[in-house]
Amino acid sequence: MQIAKGLVVVAVAAAIGVVSLWQFGCDENPTGPKPYKPKDYVLYWSRNRDDSAFFAYHTLSQRLDTFYVPGTRVYDMNTSADGRRLYISYSDKTRVISTVDHRPLVDLPYSGGYGVTVSPDNRYIAVHSGNLRILSTRDYSVVFEDTLAFWRTAFSANGHTLYAFGPASPCRLVYRLDLRNGFQSDFICVPDDIPISRVVPSIDEKLLFMFRSLGSCNMLFDVFDVAGDSLVFRDLVAPGCGDMVVSPDNRYVFFTGPGDLHGWPPPAYSIARYSIEDRTVDSLVFWSICGSDLPSGAIGSDLAITPDGRFLATVDADPHVRLTLYDCQLDDTAKVLCSPEIKGFWYVTCQNAR
Repeated sequence: MQIAKGLVVVAVAAAIGVVSLWQFGCDENPTGPKPYKPKDYVLYWSRNRDDSAFFAYHTLSQRLDTFYVPGTRVYDMNTSADGRRLYISYSDKTRVISTVDHRPLVDLPYSGGYGVTVSPDNRYIAVHSGNLRILSTRDYSVVFEDTLAFWRTAFSANGHTLYAFGPASPCRLVYRLDLRNGFQSDFICVPDDIPISRVVPSIDEKLLFMFRSLGSCNMLFDVFDVAGDSLVFRDLVAPGCGDMVVSPDNRYVFFTGPGDLHGWPPPAYSIARYSIEDRTVDSLVFWSICGSDLPSGAIGSDLAITPDGRFLATVDADPHVRLTLYDCQLDDTAKVLCSPEIKGFWYVTCQNAR
């Protein structure tokens, strides 16, 4: 990866120590006249995608809960915008879980094998496994279906638009679906004949952040100006095949590049951070001790950010032995949670609205 700024190293083992999984803050920065009131946002993740155990970590109270949901082979999971529901996708269904008592509420007969996402206004769920289906959160009915949107979807911050990548003709296309006016879709043509594997809009939807595949987890991170119809930034991500989130204040894009770790050397960073204003990339390295006597750098894979932008969480790529919680405000590591078993952590998620 071509780094435009120096390395930011976060030392954890000596500074704060590491807590085990069995020992275990999310503050809001009010922008209006409301008094300061911190909220205990919750992170959820799977213990093993072939297991039935899940974790819920409360970022303010630092409480860790373990709960069990019947089912095998989790393909994806996401949290409702209000934090009251957890959507877990399997090969043949998407299961809706109450986050209050962790009981299953309903099974939806649609797999989210290519991803399940929730709109920040909490009106819609997008499930994708070949066909894109938009479901109403009110009664879980299918309100829209399409075959021209591919792979993992992303909603705009206001919940009015859904993005994915579309077919490759006559150019590489970004699929855009207007959820307010009769579910009208159109396409945005982006330059270069390089396949798109992930697209996420900026908070104001003026920019599109994309992963583009050069083959075998060798990828580009592209930034596309929608109004200007042009690429404004490009960086090589090798290895790639990671995740991407935009900070709620629209200042940064955080992304990972773990590769598949089969034939690729591990990346030299845990999480990459793109500054939207400066158009530069620097990197974060999280050192901690998990499962050995020596500290090692976390290899970030899945990402989740709290709605106030305070905490960023990532689970390790293979062997999935830790979850690192990074304090974006203090620019320091807040917690490291270690798994007692190999391949222990998958699919970290948090609600995407306050």
